[in-house]
Amino acid sequence: MKISKIREKVTRLPIFQKLIISLLLSLAVGLFWELGYEFNVQRKAAKGEGTPGIEHISNDNLVLEGAKELNNGKILVESGNTIILRFPERYINKFSYSYDSGVTFKTEVTYQGSNNYQRSYSDMTEDYSRPQLHTSVVNISDCVSEIKLTYYSMAEEKASLLFDFVIDNSFSINFYRIFFVSVVLFLILFFIVCGNIFRKKLELAFAVIGVSVGILFISLQPMEPISWDEAVHIHESFTVFESPGTHQWENGEYYLYVNQEGLLPKSPFLSKEEKAEQKEYLNSLPEESNETYEKEAPSISSVGYIFTGIGLKIADFLGFSFYTKLIFGKCINLLLYIFLVTMAIKILPTGKQLMAVIALMPTPMFQAGVYTYDSMVTGFLFLGTAVLVREFYYSEQKLKWQSVLVFVIAMILGCCPKAIYAPMIFIAAFLPKSKFKSQKQCYIYRAGIIFLFVGMMSTFVLPALMSKGMEGDARGGNTNAAEQLLLIFKNPITYTKVFLSNFWDQLANFFIGPNNFSAMAYIGNLKFYQATGVLAVAVALTQPRMKIAESNKKTVRCFKAVSILAILACIALIWTALYLSFTEVGSYGIVGVQGRYFIPVTFLLFFILGDIRITNHIPERTYNRVILGFSVFFLLQMLYEPFFVQFCR
Repeated sequence: MKISKIREKVTRLPIFQKLIISLLLSLAVGLFWELGYEFNVQRKAAKGEGTPGIEHISNDNLVLEGAKELNNGKILVESGNTIILRFPERYINKFSYSYDSGVTFKTEVTYQGSNNYQRSYSDMTEDYSRPQLHTSVVNISDCVSEIKLTYYSMAEEKASLLFDFVIDNSFSINFYRIFFVSVVLFLILFFIVCGNIFRKKLELAFAVIGVSVGILFISLQPMEPISWDEAVHIHESFTVFESPGTHQWENGEYYLYVNQEGLLPKSPFLSKEEKAEQKEYLNSLPEESNETYEKEAPSISSVGYIFTGIGLKIADFLGFSFYTKLIFGKCINLLLYIFLVTMAIKILPTGKQLMAVIALMPTPMFQAGVYTYDSMVTGFLFLGTAVLVREFYYSEQKLKWQSVLVFVIAMILGCCPKAIYAPMIFIAAFLPKSKFKSQKQCYIYRAGIIFLFVGMMSTFVLPALMSKGMEGDARGGNTNAAEQLLLIFKNPITYTKVFLSNFWDQLANFFIGPNNFSAMAYIGNLKFYQATGVLAVAVALTQPRMKIAESNKKTVRCFKAVSILAILACIALIWTALYLSFTEVGSYGIVGVQGRYFIPVTFLLFFILGDIRITNHIPERTYNRVILGFSVFFLLQMLYEPFFVQFCR
């Protein structure tokens, strides 16, 4: 009886109070969870030969293979040299060593012990270290009797000094773990106590999930670029409001630019201690460096950096440290994406579930939490698409100027960075005459839409779309956009065959495979990437659909037909742009195409193709909680092993 009364009282609470109570309870449980974890570390460390706290390993316990001990006790190592630490088997939470080095280097840390079956085993971790830092920490969390370090320099014939080898079983609160556990519990409570939101306010459910997971993702990232061309996007965001000419790099920004993921083998920050040292290093750098760069005149694609640029200017005004400013820019990008998609879901008369599920897929959420204009493009195009769906499905309602304004602004801001999506604008020209108060208004509207479409397409300068010059992108090899374009004009039939062949071969991969919803740039793909595509298709087929009046069916059929043509045009432009800028001249393959480019049109494509007669009898509140529960599961899977386990223990 008491439980039922408590449940009744909780149910009557306002949504805001439910969220606050859930948040506070989650933080409390997260803290207790962390305390329990750390006490368990102390318990394990006290067993056998181990001791809680910090234990420095004497050089007398080291076996050197090729390495040399100097008079000051430091070990001089060159590529291929090995240091072996042997001791009675004990529990080791963390193993660390200090270093002095002028180059980035790698150590293969191999540790040996026995498992629960009392059988010996060995495990190995590749630990990369940067010359700017001085301590490397490796998470072991196991019973170990031997640790072997094999040193490899990332530059030829460069030696380093290793010293102060430490076994660390100290009591140390991990705030990343508290945050992760708290977010997981908060989302569980949110699903349990806020059931009405999932039925009445699906956009609010999306926003709560998106902000919770997004902020967690931003906090767990290593402090360096991890996404596609993120170093370039960081630089453009920092400099978007600068005048053309020669400027000095900001020291922290320059460090990130020259140490970007993709140019280096792997992120070197494999523990919370190393992240803290990196943060301290970035914040300690003088603001301006001696390095300079040339700022070019702004282009129409610079629109994609306006919002993060404004965020960085606000951070400068508030006097934030470099690290805080870097995080602040990511939060601006995340909140913009969440806001745009929330508005899109609210506007949609049908298809809300599909929009929410696709927007919460790992790839678009990954992009929302890093520096890139892709998330802005996706958000604004989703918003513009939502306006289109509403106006076509409510053809009996007169078109309001507010809807036109939202659509125009959304499409301009969505297409400026990537004009390859401009064909989506043309769909709006097919609104029926019944939407307008007069024939004159209809003609003016259609003329304006055509003008907007032509204007955006005019910015789509094919030879320079994906690069900054007619030579193309050097990463693609021997590229030349001008020659490639001329080749297409001379051999249109041949190019059509090349396009169709490549598109067909990669169709499934880019729309329901690992390269669409589950790709996380240099981090890799979601482990069970197949499930994300299955979820999107399942929701497209089973989501509740609004009933269409008989008088409106012709308009809806027109909308679907024109939309399919527009989507195909966008797809063709995506492939052609990469053929021009990223593919060697005359090649029969098209390289550089990635599934993330198709996400802005994926919702509309799945929405149309999934509109078949499948009746869903599941209560809407239950259905929405189930599908968004799967979305949360995928996102937490994306964050746990690739980010928390790898970078934040």
